[in-house]
Amino acid sequence: MMQEPNVNIVSIIPFPLDREHRLIRETARQLERRDGERANKYFRTECNRIYARLQVLGFDHATIEEQVDRFASAVQLELQKMAMCATGGAA
Repeated sequence: MMQEPNVNIVSIIPFPLDREHRLIRETARQLERRDGERANKYFRTECNRIYARLQVLGFDHATIEEQVDRFASAVQLELQKMAMCATGGAA
């Protein structure tokens, strides 16, 4: 009788996108340089790029959406910090 091979199931946990500070700062800087629809298009493109990257790595839709949402929140926070610094407020 053949035995089933030992199969280990591995879960891959993505590095939290809201901790990729360089990517967050660069995205915020690029958004600050753009207005209106150009900024929206840039941000959608960045989020789609991140989505595709995580999809290729094999993450499920829910995990990807969570990571993209966390990234978006981190970028918004960075934009707020940049605006505070520009107006002389505390960051």
